[in-house]
Amino acid sequence: MLPLDPAIWRRFDEVLFFNKPSSELRYLLLKKNLSSIQYQDIDLEKFAVNLKGCTGADIERICANAIKSFILRSERYLIEKDMEIAVSH
Repeated sequence: MLPLDPAIWRRFDEVLFFNKPSSELRYLLLKKNLSSIQYQDIDLEKFAVNLKGCTGADIERICANAIKSFILRSERYLIEKDMEIAVSH
Protein backbone atom coordinates (compact mmCIF):
# COMPACT_ATOMS: atom_id res chain seq x y z
CA MET A 1 0.00 0.00 0.00
CA LEU A 2 1.38 3.40 -0.92
CA PRO A 3 1.55 6.10 1.76
CA LEU A 4 -0.72 9.11 1.39
CA ASP A 5 0.76 12.35 0.16
CA PRO A 6 1.08 14.66 3.20
CA ALA A 7 -0.72 17.36 1.22
CA ILE A 8 -3.97 15.42 1.64
CA TRP A 9 -4.30 16.72 5.21
CA ARG A 10 -4.51 20.31 3.97
CA ARG A 11 -7.79 19.43 2.27
CA PHE A 12 -9.56 18.66 5.55
CA ASP A 13 -10.66 21.17 8.17
CA GLU A 14 -11.02 18.58 10.91
CA VAL A 15 -9.17 15.40 11.76
CA LEU A 16 -10.98 12.87 13.95
CA PHE A 17 -9.17 10.36 16.08
CA PHE A 18 -10.94 7.28 17.36
CA ASN A 19 -9.98 5.20 20.35
CA LYS A 20 -9.59 1.47 19.84
CA PRO A 21 -12.79 -0.40 20.75
CA SER A 22 -13.26 -1.79 24.25
CA SER A 23 -13.60 -5.52 24.85
CA GLU A 24 -17.38 -5.16 24.95
CA LEU A 25 -17.43 -3.25 21.67
CA ARG A 26 -15.07 -5.78 20.05
CA TYR A 27 -17.52 -8.51 21.09
CA LEU A 28 -20.43 -6.59 19.55
CA LEU A 29 -18.42 -6.01 16.35
CA LEU A 30 -17.67 -9.74 16.12
CA LYS A 31 -21.37 -10.57 16.57
CA LYS A 32 -22.40 -7.99 13.96
CA ASN A 33 -19.84 -9.10 11.40
CA LEU A 34 -20.74 -12.78 11.85
CA SER A 35 -24.52 -12.25 11.99
CA SER A 36 -25.08 -13.30 8.37
CA ILE A 37 -23.67 -16.81 8.86
CA GLN A 38 -24.04 -19.75 11.19
CA TYR A 39 -21.22 -20.50 13.57
CA GLN A 40 -20.68 -23.21 16.09
CA ASP A 41 -18.67 -23.50 19.31
CA ILE A 42 -16.96 -20.12 18.97
CA ASP A 43 -16.33 -18.19 22.17
CA LEU A 44 -16.73 -14.66 20.85
CA GLU A 45 -16.02 -13.18 24.28
CA LYS A 46 -12.61 -14.90 24.30
CA PHE A 47 -11.85 -13.61 20.82
CA ALA A 48 -12.92 -10.11 21.86
CA VAL A 49 -10.43 -10.17 24.73
CA ASN A 50 -7.67 -11.56 22.49
CA LEU A 51 -8.25 -8.87 19.86
CA LYS A 52 -7.18 -6.07 22.21
CA GLY A 53 -5.56 -3.31 20.18
CA CYS A 54 -7.49 -4.13 17.01
CA THR A 55 -9.57 -1.50 15.27
CA GLY A 56 -13.11 -2.00 14.02
CA ALA A 57 -11.70 -2.35 10.50
CA ASP A 58 -9.29 -5.05 11.72
CA ILE A 59 -12.19 -7.01 13.22
CA GLU A 60 -14.25 -6.63 10.06
CA ARG A 61 -11.32 -7.98 8.00
CA ILE A 62 -10.76 -10.90 10.37
CA CYS A 63 -14.42 -11.88 10.17
CA ALA A 64 -14.50 -11.55 6.37
CA ASN A 65 -11.42 -13.76 6.04
CA ALA A 66 -12.89 -16.37 8.40
CA ILE A 67 -16.15 -16.39 6.44
CA LYS A 68 -14.29 -16.81 3.14
CA SER A 69 -12.35 -19.72 4.61
CA PHE A 70 -15.44 -21.59 5.75
CA ILE A 71 -17.25 -20.95 2.44
CA LEU A 72 -14.29 -22.29 0.47
CA ARG A 73 -14.38 -25.43 2.62
CA SER A 74 -18.08 -25.84 1.72
CA GLU A 75 -19.03 -26.27 5.36
CA ARG A 76 -22.33 -25.43 7.05
CA TYR A 77 -20.81 -23.68 10.05
CA LEU A 78 -17.96 -21.36 10.80
CA ILE A 79 -15.75 -22.93 13.47
CA GLU A 80 -13.23 -21.57 15.94
CA LYS A 81 -10.30 -22.77 13.82
CA ASP A 82 -11.49 -20.50 10.95
CA MET A 83 -11.39 -17.53 13.33
CA GLU A 84 -7.98 -18.50 14.72
CA ILE A 85 -6.49 -18.70 11.22
CA ALA A 86 -8.04 -15.36 10.24
CA VAL A 87 -6.63 -13.69 13.37
CA SER A 88 -3.15 -15.05 12.66
CA HIS A 89 -3.01 -13.56 9.16
